[in-house]
Amino acid sequence: MREAKSGRERTADAILAVSALAAAGAAFLPPSFGSGLFFHTALAAAVGGAADWFAVNSLFRRPLGIPFRTELVPRSRDKIIRMARVMVTEEILTVPRLYRVLKDHSLSAAFLPCMETHRAEVRKLCGQVILAGLEALDAEKMADRAMDAAALTAEHIDWAALLQKALPPVGGDMIRSEFLAGLQHAGEAFLEEGLTEEELLSIYHRAWSAYERGGRGRSMLRGLLQSQAGLTDEKAAVLIREKIRDWAASLGDPQSGAGQKLIAEYERFRARLDDEAFRERINSAVRRYGLPFLRTEGAAWLIRFMEAHREDGAEAAAAKLVQQLEERLQDETVRRRADRWLLRQAADHLPRLHERIGDAVERALSGYSGEAMANLIESNVWHDLQMIRINGSLIGAVLGGLAYVAFYAAAGGAAL
Repeated sequence: MREAKSGRERTADAILAVSALAAAGAAFLPPSFGSGLFFHTALAAAVGGAADWFAVNSLFRRPLGIPFRTELVPRSRDKIIRMARVMVTEEILTVPRLYRVLKDHSLSAAFLPCMETHRAEVRKLCGQVILAGLEALDAEKMADRAMDAAALTAEHIDWAALLQKALPPVGGDMIRSEFLAGLQHAGEAFLEEGLTEEELLSIYHRAWSAYERGGRGRSMLRGLLQSQAGLTDEKAAVLIREKIRDWAASLGDPQSGAGQKLIAEYERFRARLDDEAFRERINSAVRRYGLPFLRTEGAAWLIRFMEAHREDGAEAAAAKLVQQLEERLQDETVRRRADRWLLRQAADHLPRLHERIGDAVERALSGYSGEAMANLIESNVWHDLQMIRINGSLIGAVLGGLAYVAFYAAAGGAAL
């Protein structure tokens, strides 16, 4: 739809109206050279203005309802689309021109300021790309391959030697205290988090069963404790937990029996690590029991870990990637190498890109109907087209006046 009339359109309308009225009025003047010149000048201006009004309007619609050679833009929709594609791909964005633009402008130098300004957006985009790549991977297959590789490596590791290096001697009082304090903390944490009520009761019942198998009279003791002392399963579980907690607390005391026993067993185990036969037994046990566990439970753990930390891992990888890219692009030599590599890659893909540019132009214009395309063009050029009408009236007036003078002279000065 057109906007309100501009000054040019009002001027063209006024010239056409004045020319038509002047020609009509001049027809009633007495015959003379002046009246004839005025009439023919006004008539030619009116005819020229009317013809150009029809021509301008016929580009977009049917003026006066005339269907013949009107609505030129809507009827030429497909031709305009093809013409626009040819103009863009063969005259504006040709393959050699695209190549020259890429060659004359350093892509890395242009990318670096943009990345520094929009670092958060670039990092987010990289994270989304990495996350999409991780989601596309087969997690189970990747975990199985990773565990197979880990198991293959683990087969050639001397685990006994590693264990010997990881277990320091606890000869000094300070080291001995730290060692026992660590055992105490681990035991107390296990009691609070790892040992459930059901497990305590299971231990309690198994202990009574083992005790009662030692003689018939022993089963009476349990009944007496339950009836006379009120020893229920719940009270027994609380008592067992308290005793185990007291034992775990005693681990932190180097002077306690439990502490001294643990230190002695620890040192005895370390001493046995010097024995080649014992070391081989440890390595064989790890290969026999540890590697199958690694392949099964390790793969399941790795899958759970990847699923739980996939987004965090993608964000961390993206942040590291952006940081390294910024650091690398600060080096001019690296930028030149990157530009040459990008240019070589782009050269192979430019013909396809060129074709896609044409497809994009065609798709964009194909979304317009003939009427919509006419409205779009009309809204942008309509006011400029009014100069055609103004020029038509003016040129018509000049040519009409000159023609009248020429015919008047040819007639020997006789009034026409």
